[in-house]
Amino acid sequence: MASTACFVIVSKNDIPIYDAEVGSAPK
Repeated sequence: MASTACFVIVSKNDIPIYDAEVGSAPK
């Protein structure tokens, strides 16, 4: 559930730094 929420935030904020951290979490 947290992964989905983070992904949505990244898409809305469109932050490269957050995207990198989020991408590492699910992986």
